[in-house]
Amino acid sequence: MTYLANKFDYFDAEKNFQDITSNSKTNLRFVHGLRSLSMLWIILGHTLVVQSSVGYQNPSAVLPPGGMISSRLAMIFFAARYSVDTFFFLSGFLIM
Repeated sequence: MTYLANKFDYFDAEKNFQDITSNSKTNLRFVHGLRSLSMLWIILGHTLVVQSSVGYQNPSAVLPPGGMISSRLAMIFFAARYSVDTFFFLSGFLIM
């Protein structure tokens, strides 16, 4: 339980703000948190792509005018291609 609780510290806004504004360049936990969020976003986008390539059992639940694609929340799914760029950029930044 402690291991999992420590991982949620990466998303603590107060600690991350202190890390960003401090002079220490060795503590970049917030970047690891951003990288893990972009990784989850990539998994979500790939899940949507795989399901759409197989086909839907009820296309009216997905397609406009009343389906998921017409909602504002669907923009998160369609913008998932940018999460790959973000993930690679942050990974390269952490390697340096």
